[in-house]
Amino acid sequence: MERRRWGARREGAGGGGGGGSACDRGSWLGAAHAALTAVLAVVCVLQYKHALEHELDALTSRSALSRMRSGPSSGDGKGGSSLEGLAEAEIPQGYFLEPTEPVEFVQVRLDRKAAELEETRTLLLQMERDLRKCQGKLEDRSEEEAWGEEKAKLQARDRAMQKRLERVEDGMAKLSRHVLRETFGSAEPYRVRMTVRFPESMGAPYEQDILFEMAPSEHVPTGVLYFMNQVEAGLWDGCSFIRNAHHVLQASPQSTEKHGLHRRFKELPMQGSSIAFQEYSDKYKHTKYTIGLAGRPGGPDFYISTVDNTRNHGPGGQSSYDLPAEADTCFGRVAEGHDVVDRMHRARKLKDNFESLAEYIEIKTMRVERASDDSS
Repeated sequence: MERRRWGARREGAGGGGGGGSACDRGSWLGAAHAALTAVLAVVCVLQYKHALEHELDALTSRSALSRMRSGPSSGDGKGGSSLEGLAEAEIPQGYFLEPTEPVEFVQVRLDRKAAELEETRTLLLQMERDLRKCQGKLEDRSEEEAWGEEKAKLQARDRAMQKRLERVEDGMAKLSRHVLRETFGSAEPYRVRMTVRFPESMGAPYEQDILFEMAPSEHVPTGVLYFMNQVEAGLWDGCSFIRNAHHVLQASPQSTEKHGLHRRFKELPMQGSSIAFQEYSDKYKHTKYTIGLAGRPGGPDFYISTVDNTRNHGPGGQSSYDLPAEADTCFGRVAEGHDVVDRMHRARKLKDNFESLAEYIEIKTMRVERASDDSS
């Protein structure tokens, strides 16, 4: 009987690999598809890796068998009898014995399979890295979408609050027009006369008048009513102009002795010391010699513009405030006494950041000048 050579051969063929998948930078669906593709590719490579390892084990066993075949014979001097001592456990499951090629060929195939297995492991590591990147981008997209939904809700809420605020402001404007007519008559424009007293260092005349003309109630009713209520209550009597900046002359509830007089403004019934909201009309801008409310919220300080302040104190001009799109309320203008304003603007000031007047200019009195009612 012809002596046979035995080896191990795998019953089934396995193989095939998969390429890596890069994340689609497009939509969330593209990123999800890329991640799924990467997962499937990793699974395929793992299966291929296991198949290669199985085949490598078989080749190793075949190499061992070949060496046994080519080695010294046992006991009785007859070659090939060493196969009888091969334990069944040494033959990998899923393989059967067949005649084998010489050991040199088996070793070459073994080396090739080992190299192929190493390449597969490297590919698997790269694909795992790609998969982690895809997963990270999916998580980022999930966070972005969650933030996008929250942002949309906040924007919708902001629009709703803005509409509600506009309704409140419209209601206050209508009420202010009604109170103006009932309190000061229907004849417009409303006028306020202010008498100022200059410090003795500036020479005579020591007292001069400025006539303010209020903005039409159609445009700035809340601002006009706010200021005229203060004037009617005599709150500005004894206060002062305290600041002489390059663009404004600012009045404040302070005496010439620099005593604060803010309490009287806080105690005024029916309105606060500051205006309820930043009322502004594009039809009544901060041109030269207009009067506006200082601060946020505006008031009680007011100022006379000595230059065109439409850009500085109009919408968007005060970017340091929380609502930079708002504007200072412009509620009147100088109708008479421009020369007095110019004289005040020439007064000596300190070299500080506020540009304070060296000597305050007193507001001696401020009175509403009532015209005859058109309806009478």
